[in-house]
Amino acid sequence: MIHAQLQLEIKALDGPTRTIKGIASTPRPDRHGHVVEPLGCQFTNPLPLLLHHDQKLPVGQATLTATKTGLLFEASIAQVTDAGPLREAGDLLYGGAWVAERLAALEEFLAGPGEVLPVTRAVIEKGRHFSAVDTFRGMYRLQELKAWAARLFEDADVLLLPTVPTTFTRAQLAEEPVAHNLTLGRYTQFTNLLDLAAVAVPAGLTDDGRPCGVTLVGPAFAETRLLAAAAALVPLEDS
Repeated sequence: MIHAQLQLEIKALDGPTRTIKGIASTPRPDRHGHVVEPLGCQFTNPLPLLLHHDQKLPVGQATLTATKTGLLFEASIAQVTDAGPLREAGDLLYGGAWVAERLAALEEFLAGPGEVLPVTRAVIEKGRHFSAVDTFRGMYRLQELKAWAARLFEDADVLLLPTVPTTFTRAQLAEEPVAHNLTLGRYTQFTNLLDLAAVAVPAGLTDDGRPCGVTLVGPAFAETRLLAAAAALVPLEDS
């Protein structure tokens, strides 16, 4: 079987409907000297959209249309409704038995005369609600999640994620400090317990002028790889 490499060019992206449109073509011979003749392709729509080309990991559907200049495609990505392993690992940090670890370290301080922000005290005091059984269950589950993350980075060099999903004003944070801070850490707090490396880089401004950025995530001690990727996204300016 002969495989040819197609160049995929994204022409349009619609976030709310989770659809992307573009064209796949071979404007020049690939590294094997092959080209794809679009009108000679045979396929049956819709085609599964696969993660890492794995038949067991469909993430949506794609429809192809053959033209003389290439294969037009329109793909829809399925809406994810479950938390997923990364989100689950992040939730363990503030919603699992690791809160009790903070209480173990700070219980004497909390009982002392020093002042503690009420919201900080409330978060740490939740550690009293976890049993030894909860702790071991959490530890066992974390080992499973670490094994999943290790397999993830066998296929992926770097994860590119939003640094925060949104932003809040100081007044909004004061109204819902715990909930809003959990939201801000949605795409990054899993790196703590999974022992991952991460680099945050700026990515411009939103339409209403708020700063936004992306975070590059990799396995532990992958800083060189992450910094190289970050430099490609945000080239250093000559001073």
